[in-house]
Parts: sequence; structure tokens; C-alpha cells
Amino acid sequence: MNMNKRFLIPALAWSLLALSFAGCTDDNMSGSDPLPEGTEFDFGTTVESNRTRTYYDPADVANPDATSWKIFWNYESSLYDHIYIYSPQALASANQASYTVQATKDMVEPAPVAKDGDVGVQTNGVSNYDFYAMYPAKAVKSGSGKDTSLSATMPDRQTASTTEREVMTDEAVGEFQTTADMDCALMIAKKTGYNPATEKTVNLEFEPFASMVDITVNGTTGSNTQSKVRITSVIIEANAPIAGSFMYDYKNDKFVFDADASNSITVDTKFADASGDKVGVMMGDGSLLKVRAFMIPNPDVTSLKVKVVTAESKTMTKNLNMNSFKPKQIHFVKLPKINVKDLKFDYTIWLSQLDPNIYLSEISLPGSALSFNYLMSDTYKKTQTMELKDQFNAGVRVFQCHVNTIDQTSSIDGGSTSV
Repeated sequence: MNMNKRFLIPALAWSLLALSFAGCTDDNMSGSDPLPEGTEFDFGTTVESNRTRTYYDPADVANPDATSWKIFWNYESSLYDHIYIYSPQALASANQASYTVQATKDMVEPAPVAKDGDVGVQTNGVSNYDFYAMYPAKAVKSGSGKDTSLSATMPDRQTASTTEREVMTDEAVGEFQTTADMDCALMIAKKTGYNPATEKTVNLEFEPFASMVDITVNGTTGSNTQSKVRITSVIIEANAPIAGSFMYDYKNDKFVFDADASNSITVDTKFADASGDKVGVMMGDGSLLKVRAFMIPNPDVTSLKVKVVTAESKTMTKNLNMNSFKPKQIHFVKLPKINVKDLKFDYTIWLSQLDPNIYLSEISLPGSALSFNYLMSDTYKKTQTMELKDQFNAGVRVFQCHVNTIDQTSSIDGGSTSV
């Protein structure tokens, strides 16, 4: 997220005003008859307050107990925000589209909105319309609007960013604040029963959709150099999907997850050193690393844990108390200090922690022989007792398998060998 992104009132009912590009005038918006088919809608929203936002500007940290912060649209043209709008009653060939929010730095009026393509959402000659919208537009699968649903994706790998002035060294950091990936800060809006005969604009009120976990990683115990450790990522794990592709039903507040849905989210905490290489954040006694991540507000999630990962593929894990966990809100997590001696090697992630510039010849890849033979019914034929998933979790990254594609005899040796 670029630092020009600002935040205006939690739960943000964002103020927008879409310009009409189809000659839609006050006269044809105020008549009692349905608008002619193919007329493009005007869109706008109002600002609503006193509702918890899922993310906040790093400047608004004076009150750690606050439940709302300011938020604004990006106001630089190269960083304009985009929203996606869908109406099931609109013209079938023009019932969903992406729009750009053309905000300015000192804007006090609603920000103008322009369609991204040649065609915006258009009327279909009926009296009433429902609208479903999502931010950011890039999260939505284009053309996915169906009935009362949109399909979108929450990345399972999210990027923590920082300023270019902060360079990683071998010295432990003091307080190191990262910025969340705002492409993952999903918001939604809906408007039902809109009648163009009585209302000029479609008033959309955006509110938080994603839940957000604000994690503070404390430094290590002790003060000597033996207690320093590099943190390369922070992982959030759940007992149900919190990332990946999903379809959301606005009317019934229901989720349907695709096959790529993930029960975990990884936030990369590697930043450039003086040579430009990406390394983890060095932590010592007194260090603080602050990381934020967004997740799908899946009501089936009843268990969450946070895993801190070091450059040596060792981890510290903390189970979170879910008693007060509420979807679509901020949840603050303060981890205990890292006891370097108690860190445990994690065989499931060791390969991802290697230097990305490492040569294949420098890696020793553990493998399993006849990896699928745990399926054999005869015990004496089994070379493996663990299933593939368990082999992977044990660190195996090379799997050997013999594949029979057809059942016939060999023509090479006259038919004496079966292949």
C-alpha cells in the first residue's frame, strides 16, 4: 500500500459520485416511468460513522484502544482505487462493471467515479434494481455476478511493506512498523429496491468485509547476540478457509469456497539490506515487529493460531483466544517474547525459507523411495508407511513413483516381459 492511501471513518460508507456517460439527465431520472433500456446509472455513497474499520492509517496509533480510524481514497491518479458493481436486474449484457474513484487530496465533496471500460451498468426497463459492490475491483472475478452473489479472491500470501529508507542490517531493530497490503482490505456495499423514478443516484454505503489481525511480535529473551533471530514471515492458520477464491452471497451472508481455498495466510517480512538482498527482520531484546493481515470472515473458523517463522525455518506458535473474535473487525494480538532456545524446526516450510538466489546444486532435497507404496495391501511390499501429506509434513520434497499406463507385453523381447 502506498502511503498516499488514507483512511476515513471506520466501516466506511465511502462517498462516491459516478458520472453518467449515457446522457442521463435530471428529467429522465425523475419521471414515473422506467428509464429507457441501456441508460447508465449514476452511483454515489454517503458516509456513515461509529462502525469498526478493518484497517487504519499508521498515523492513527495514538489511541491503541480505538475501534475506528480515518480512511480516504487514494488521490494520486496513478494510484486511483477501483470498485466493482453488479446488478442482477440490469441489462444482461451490461449488468456489472469496474469503476475508478477519481479522488483529490483536499476533496470534501463525494469523489467522482468513472467506468473503467466502454460500458457501465445499464438499466433494463424495469422499475426496481438491486446493486452489489466490492472493493477492490481487482479482487473480484470479472463477470462473476450471479443472482445475489459475487466471486472474489483473498490472497493467501500478503505483502508487508515499509519505507525505502529502512534497510535491514545485522543489528536488531527497535520498533519496526510494517504496512498492510490494502489490495486485501475487501469491502462491500449493497443497495436493494432502488427505484430510478424516485432516486437520482444509486446510494452505495461501503462497509468492512475482511477481518484484520494486527500482530505485535515481541523481541527475544536475553540481551546478548546469541538471542538475536531473523523473522522472515508470520503465518496465520485456521481450522477453516480464510483465503483463496470464494463466492459470497450478499443476501444470505453465505460463503462457497473454491478448490484453491486456504486455511492459512503468510505475510512475508523480508526487506532489502544494503546489497539489495531480501532478508528477515533482525529481532533482539526490546525489538517490536508489527504486522497486519486480512482474512475472509468465514463463520466456520473456530480456531486461529499465529506462527512466527525465522530464517532457519524455526517457529514459535501461539493459539489465539476466539471468545471475543468478531468477523469484519480488527483483532490485536501481542505475542510473548521469543525464546530462541525453544524455537522448533518446522519441516513443512523449510524449502520456502531458503535464499531465493540459491543454486539447485547447493540444495540437498530429501526424498522417499516408492512414495506411493503405503497403498500396498501386502505388508512386505510396503516401502512407506506414511501418506503423501504426512511425508510432505516430515520434510520430504522429492517423491518417487512408478506409473503403469497400459497392461500389455513388451514387443522388444518377444513378449516375455509385462509392462
